[in-house]
Amino acid sequence: MNRLLLLMAFLSFLCFSTISRAQTLSGKITDAETHQPLEAVMISVLRGNMMIDYTLTNAKGQYSLPWKHNGTLQLNVSLLGYKREMRNISVAGTLNINLQAESIMLKEVQIRPGRINTRKDTVRYDLAQFASSKDVHIKDVLKKLPGVDVDENGQVKYKGKAIDHYFVEGMDVTGGRYNQINNNLSAKAVKSAEIMENYQSVKALKGKINSDEVALNLKLDPKARDQWITNGTLGTGWSDNNEKLLWEGGLNALQLGKGKQSVYNYKTNNNGKDLSNEQTRLTGNNQQQVPLSGFLSQPGISAPLDKNRLLFNETHTLNGNRMYKWNDDRSLRLQAGYTHDIIQQQRGNTQIYYQPTDTIQIDETYHYRLRSDIANLELRYEDNSSRNYISNRFTVDGEIHRGRSEELGQTLQTSQLSAGNYFNLIRNRESGTWEFRSVTQYAYQPASLLLEEGKSKFNQHNFYTDNSAAYLRKYNGFTQQYKAGIQGERATLKYTPTKQPNDFNASHLSLYLTPYFQLERRKWLTTLSLPLKAERYFSQQRSFLFFNPSTYLRYKLDYHWTFSLYGSLKRSAGDFSDLYPGLYQTDYRTWRDGNGLFPTNTTQT
Repeated sequence: MNRLLLLMAFLSFLCFSTISRAQTLSGKITDAETHQPLEAVMISVLRGNMMIDYTLTNAKGQYSLPWKHNGTLQLNVSLLGYKREMRNISVAGTLNINLQAESIMLKEVQIRPGRINTRKDTVRYDLAQFASSKDVHIKDVLKKLPGVDVDENGQVKYKGKAIDHYFVEGMDVTGGRYNQINNNLSAKAVKSAEIMENYQSVKALKGKINSDEVALNLKLDPKARDQWITNGTLGTGWSDNNEKLLWEGGLNALQLGKGKQSVYNYKTNNNGKDLSNEQTRLTGNNQQQVPLSGFLSQPGISAPLDKNRLLFNETHTLNGNRMYKWNDDRSLRLQAGYTHDIIQQQRGNTQIYYQPTDTIQIDETYHYRLRSDIANLELRYEDNSSRNYISNRFTVDGEIHRGRSEELGQTLQTSQLSAGNYFNLIRNRESGTWEFRSVTQYAYQPASLLLEEGKSKFNQHNFYTDNSAAYLRKYNGFTQQYKAGIQGERATLKYTPTKQPNDFNASHLSLYLTPYFQLERRKWLTTLSLPLKAERYFSQQRSFLFFNPSTYLRYKLDYHWTFSLYGSLKRSAGDFSDLYPGLYQTDYRTWRDGNGLFPTNTTQT
């Protein structure tokens, strides 16, 4: 039996290896005369005259390309000083090629960078050689760049990882809401795009803490730099099915330079095109966010269809961004945005219960109308020098959502108003680096559920603060950091059901210590984090000690290949709504009962 199991395992491994090889085109490029391997040979995959994939050979002359294509394509192999080779490829496999040396007669030459230029962790794309007359906005060109993907919501990814920073001429004018650039900046105004891997945004930490962040920087055509770029669109039509007037329009103005930048945008439509992504923050930018949990939530749209086919809306969105950069270090950014949205939908739901003696089917069909008003305001100052780093960000956010269904006799209203300040200070000294962080936020979250039998109200207040200090030192490739802080939250709820009110308090205080170690040796990098957190919930009279270790190991073979291993253990207590011990109603047919339990969560990765 053991031999049979070993034979089956070997055959399964053999099949898996065969499939893996069949999905990869690989081989070796050598000199036809000396048979020596050739490095930095460009291997391009062409469909017609358009390059859809590429790679470079390593020091051993080897290359490897994932093969996801159908049909016959052209493989272009080129290196300066050798004759170009073209091969027709229809399936993946192994292909070794010998290049013939070719002498070059030079007269008057002008050296220009190619379509793609690579240097260390930076890849530069010449967008003029990727763009076409059909490309309207910059996102249309980004989709064509090898290694770059743009999701349906506009998020840009490089090698499958979402970018962490989006710059134009080295400035992040949108604060991570870069759809305002993607959807409005003309493709002709951008000259090149740079992708920077292992990007460290804080200069004071450069060379001290390894970063796996990815940054995208757009460089404008000199003719478009510092100039106002304006664009306006307006379209109308008539829908015979709904018998109503449809419209879509927009007006935007951009001024993008190296010292100051502005982005102003207004868009509106009622034809099913989602505009909410214009105000969505798509990058974190190392900005600490305070999570908020509520007791009521609005039902969303869910169907296995394209959103344009099921969204019946009336949307207006407006945003303004202004950024000043006085030198390479100091900058000031002001942002404001507002979205008004009305969504109408008809929902149907069928549930079938199979029982031993009978089958029960319940059909529901009802109309639903959701009105949303969302506003945000942000002011951020940053002084990012190699000796000192100062950042202060002040935000105000407000949301009001009101959903109504006549058939269900239900009106659900959820609101949120929050104001927060985020301060960060880093100072480099000869002995090491000191860091201080302070986060303070207040949030008011009123919500209500109105049914035919009565009304329930939730008045929720949260005051949160987190203050920490850290010391970092690096010597001979070994980095050690020790961080200690205090975190507290005062969270209260006044719940008013139909019969009697109920007050609830889940305030808690935490002390934490986080040792962090990093060792870097040439192609190897390993990190170890050992956070320890003591947490006390006063009203519940419960105390916890959470130990959340994590480790990371990376081996970078060359520019093309990186191997990594990650593991973590995370334990935490439930959020505010999970801790509520009583019974409350969340919609017309759902009740929730905490039963006095105190939930804790454990996640292993």
